[in-house]
Amino acid sequence: MGILTKITLGLVVIVGGVAIAVPTIYKTKINDVIVENKSKLEREGMFISLKSNNDDFFHVKREYKVIIKDSSYILNKTEIVANSPEFHDLKKHLDETKFLVSVNLAKYPAMQNAAVVISLDEFSPPVILKLTKEKIGQGVIDFVKDRGLMVSFDFEEYKLKQAKLKDINFSLEQENAKLIQKTQNFVVKFDSLTNYKINLDKFHIKLNDQDNQFSFDLNSYIHEVSKKDDLNTAELIIINKVLLEISNDKVASQNMTFGLKNIHSKSNISTKGDKVFAFSNMNIKQINFNSNMDTLEIGNFDTRLSLKELNKELITDIYAAVQNGGMVDQAVLNAYIQELLSNGFNFNLEKFQIDYAKINLQNNKFDTGKISLQSNVILEENTIDMRTSPMLDFLSVVTSNLNLQMSKDDINLIMNKFRLPAFFMQFVKIENDQANINAEFKNKELYVNNKRVL
Repeated sequence: MGILTKITLGLVVIVGGVAIAVPTIYKTKINDVIVENKSKLEREGMFISLKSNNDDFFHVKREYKVIIKDSSYILNKTEIVANSPEFHDLKKHLDETKFLVSVNLAKYPAMQNAAVVISLDEFSPPVILKLTKEKIGQGVIDFVKDRGLMVSFDFEEYKLKQAKLKDINFSLEQENAKLIQKTQNFVVKFDSLTNYKINLDKFHIKLNDQDNQFSFDLNSYIHEVSKKDDLNTAELIIINKVLLEISNDKVASQNMTFGLKNIHSKSNISTKGDKVFAFSNMNIKQINFNSNMDTLEIGNFDTRLSLKELNKELITDIYAAVQNGGMVDQAVLNAYIQELLSNGFNFNLEKFQIDYAKINLQNNKFDTGKISLQSNVILEENTIDMRTSPMLDFLSVVTSNLNLQMSKDDINLIMNKFRLPAFFMQFVKIENDQANINAEFKNKELYVNNKRVL
């Protein structure tokens, strides 16, 4: 036998051995992961049982039944105050909810689409009881039972890369009641469990009965999260359109439409040394509100604000108290408020601006141009005890300024429309057809355009 043949046979044996060994190794790894996560979920209030096992040589194929026995852990993660009425009401309706979890994982490391699929199998008994009393409730129950609510998870080398909700196109109609719900392309892409991007193309819900109509639309929603820890997080939200409509065929005064277009929000919280800093920027291209008698349109609503110099240890304690339900206790809440006030802070409204407003209040119509506001409030570190001292004592450690800008025509329009007293104009400075109001508060004294008021 030649050397080349021996080498070839050797390689075949090695490759064959690897081909046989890898599925066994990865099956062991998958089993370890399943056992580990099963134990973790059971510690967090779930009951898990194996419904079916169809493993083969190359795949782990199983289906599990999962029941929420105690939803406390889940609710604590949603930042709902523990032991509050809302907490107990949600817990009551979540406990005993049933899910089906299907696992289809290859025993080779690779990109695995829809490797895990979770579907809602059955609502909790209190929810079922309420639904069966509604005209279209049984249809909702049947929709769920047919796996209408399903999320699939993609993995790459056993790391979660994507979660996708099965598109929903749900319609029920019974007698005078109708329910429509549509969800399209709801996807979460993961770099890690704390760094991810949410995309939703469309969410629509419409509910009608004999006299009332309700609808809500959300189009093109993007939400990016990058989180190192609770005090070091950045978020970006972009929404194309939000529309809420409520109407009543018999009572016109109950008709209302509220809409937002092109929302862009960016925020972050960070730490430096023993201090916490928070920043937020938001722009909404158009805001619309319509009711039976009133209409409002605002163009290019723009805000930029920051909160600085917060005590890191204190904010960490407050966050933990919120998570654990400590804020329900009024004494605990007051103690944290006292400590916040004692440590002081720096609040800066760098920008609060609209490009225009079109207003109609009970047939009283008027339009404005650009209105801009900036403000800053500094509360210095102090030893004032709010339990024994009047709150006005804090004014001695507060420094604040405010600047309001608009056109001369707009300030005159507002004066007339709201019938403000004429002496108010003495606090307005007019330059080049621009109206400015500059206010400053320091050492318990208030100045407006350099004129002392208090």
